[in-house]
Amino acid sequence: MQKEQENHSKDTTWLRLPLVLLQQKELSLSAKVIYSYMLQRFMFFVKAQEGVYFESQETIAASCGVSRKTVNESIQSLAALGYISYTKNNKGTCSYVVKDTFKVYKAGKVSLPCTEEDAF
Repeated sequence: MQKEQENHSKDTTWLRLPLVLLQQKELSLSAKVIYSYMLQRFMFFVKAQEGVYFESQETIAASCGVSRKTVNESIQSLAALGYISYTKNNKGTCSYVVKDTFKVYKAGKVSLPCTEEDAF
């Protein structure tokens, strides 16, 4: 039984959803999940590929269990609030930079009912 639990925990990837983001009323739940997924992927790419994170909206949609349209709308909302930025190349694909939630909060882009201690 313990062996099964060890194998299961190795195969499970957890996404973090910061409280600051969870309390963000301007974002849909889908946008929050997509941000958390993109943050996890961005951290992987920072380590593995020198900070360049690129992934198709179709892949993000499949990974998050939503439509590509929902991913597109969420990316637009997240970018408007400063949570992510992206650059589109001439082939139509994007590279992303996922920003720290608390830095966005402190920059005054969003107003949330929390303190600095609540952020992490």
